[in-house]
Amino acid sequence: MGSVDEDGSQQPLVGAAGKEQIKRLMSMGKPKQVIENFRNDNSLDMPAADAVYTLLDSLGHTRREVHQKALESIIIAAQNQIQRETFSYDKHMEFLAKIRHYLEVPQLQHLPLLLLAKQPQFIPDDIFQSIRSSPELYEKCNFSIKRQLWHQDHELFRQHILPLIKKYASDEGLTVMSREISGNMAGAFTLKRRESGLLMDIVNAIEGDLRLYMQTLGMVREQFIETNDPTMGTLRLDLVMAMHNKGLSDITGDDICYGLAWPLDACIIKQLMDSRRVLELQKYFDRIDRDSAPYGEIALILCSPYSRHVLAQYILSLLIEIPLGSGFSYRTSEWKWPSLMLTMGLLAHNLTLQDQPEIPKINSKMTRKFFEGLQKYIEESRARSGPTQDNDGMRKRARLGLQDSPRSDTVVTMELSENKPSEDMIAFLESKELARQVLYAFLVKCAERLDFGMINTWVSAIGNMVPTILGGADKLVEGVIGVGVFQDSPVQPKVDLEYQINAFELDAFVQSLVSNINGNNKAIAANLNSICREMDKQQSDEVDGIDAPLVQLLIQTSKVRHAAHELTIAFLTSSTQLLVADFNTEHNDLGSANSGVIDNKESAVHLSSYRKKVLVKQH
Repeated sequence: MGSVDEDGSQQPLVGAAGKEQIKRLMSMGKPKQVIENFRNDNSLDMPAADAVYTLLDSLGHTRREVHQKALESIIIAAQNQIQRETFSYDKHMEFLAKIRHYLEVPQLQHLPLLLLAKQPQFIPDDIFQSIRSSPELYEKCNFSIKRQLWHQDHELFRQHILPLIKKYASDEGLTVMSREISGNMAGAFTLKRRESGLLMDIVNAIEGDLRLYMQTLGMVREQFIETNDPTMGTLRLDLVMAMHNKGLSDITGDDICYGLAWPLDACIIKQLMDSRRVLELQKYFDRIDRDSAPYGEIALILCSPYSRHVLAQYILSLLIEIPLGSGFSYRTSEWKWPSLMLTMGLLAHNLTLQDQPEIPKINSKMTRKFFEGLQKYIEESRARSGPTQDNDGMRKRARLGLQDSPRSDTVVTMELSENKPSEDMIAFLESKELARQVLYAFLVKCAERLDFGMINTWVSAIGNMVPTILGGADKLVEGVIGVGVFQDSPVQPKVDLEYQINAFELDAFVQSLVSNINGNNKAIAANLNSICREMDKQQSDEVDGIDAPLVQLLIQTSKVRHAAHELTIAFLTSSTQLLVADFNTEHNDLGSANSGVIDNKESAVHLSSYRKKVLVKQH
């Protein structure tokens, strides 16, 4: 479809150029003659076309309708030809020259785009500029065209990927999963995480393009440097494993962290760091050149909460296996190696910032002293909960980082330990996130075993050190509303970059405790009864002043962390629901007081009323 210009060349009457051509012809005078000439020049080019027109005119079909149907048939034929045939370079460019003008016509744009997608390496510069300058046209391009454009314009690729990375980091569902310290659901979480639409959008954009993959890793690293968000560590791990799962060996072969990610990911999914995987991880570090090792990139993968949690559980399992009083000398290499890896993950931000990062040093003497002290509490908790299997079975579960679910007749333990944490252990906890990570893992295991007495022994100390964990009390005052979590929803104070992982793990610890309590009626009832007894002792209506370790931990963390505030509401909600069920059950069949019965319903009702106040204040 076109007109013959003054020089005899055929000019297509499409897009902006076509409109201008028609305006020019109509402005030359004799519009009826122009229309007649246009009709003659652009009628159907087929035998007996005039007879067909006459017949269709007599049947009441308009020329517009006839031409529309003809155009649809031509488009389908052209589309089939483009999809079916493989063109040489010359034929490709010849065909492109004929239909490139259709890029200006929305109804026909897909034809040149379909041709360009077959051989995107042949996109002419002027077409590249046309697509680049038209957001609507750019959005209609498939990934094969976009990747070619991205190779020429890194900023264009950045505009596509960076929003996806930020959405991945802010996805609350992914964040909640990563805050569960206990590894019981780690395998399911990993599968669910890798089916995330956000991750798939990033992976599909990269496909098998090594250059785009490396650029994406660079943007993940930039975001991590900017935010110190451990979620970026998870994304870094997920990206290399996504390439592995797609069988893209060209990419994984060039990713120097693949040898770390693959065995580590297997440990995370199975929650098992057996001797084979440990040896593979150790060999990975032995193979890399210490003078030019990408410790920043390695630390980023180790910074993932999933990586750190499995390492903390592994260290805990080693402590469980050491017979009490036998000393640590013969196991030093076993716990020192995962402690070093965990420390690298915790210091990932600093290591990523350094041009030539080095493996950090850990204070083996202090670490050993803390672990020796913690081992005594581990033995005490095991004794209090009672043996459930022989030593081999216990050792196997410890390696898995799991414990059997409590039996239905297991009693909730609420008695505090007679051994209070020493000043040295508290000091080490205040200064080292490594120690807190292992302690968090231990206390979550205590929650699984319903040993809340051991938890209460420690949570008071953890609550008191919340300001230190988050960077100092003076930095947490600004922005806090009210004096208690139960009265007001707090405005979360800003935590400096260097304390972001500390803050994340504090949220994770509170979430893991509350989720373990809320998942077991016996645990809810025992903790609620314990809190109510403290209320009765103090004869106070102010919940904030209750001298109950769990309450104080929730109050102290909820004042400065939104996640803890929401978890406090979740705990109160579960308590209220159990209380309602207890009231509505005429013949309570839940068993003893440790099986879900509320001892003091009046105090429990008083406590539960605070949940309503919190929810009303929030809205």
